[in-house]
Amino acid sequence: MSPGPQQYQQSFNDSYTALILQEVEELYNKLTTELTNIVIAAAAIMESSLPPANNNIQKLNYQNDTSQPEIYNKDQE
Repeated sequence: MSPGPQQYQQSFNDSYTALILQEVEELYNKLTTELTNIVIAAAAIMESSLPPANNNIQKLNYQNDTSQPEIYNKDQE
């Protein structure tokens, strides 16, 4: 007994679904790789454009009983 039209249709649908899934996975991998490379390149550009680290950075310290900040400079120690 030969397969009927429904069995051929199901086989076609399964093959077509597998093909679409494969194409989507390839596109996803390509786009993910491109986006990752763009982010890495942007981060490298941003890092290279930052000024050098300064050991004399002022910090704001808040006292417990007031909302006024006290300027802390490491050089004052």
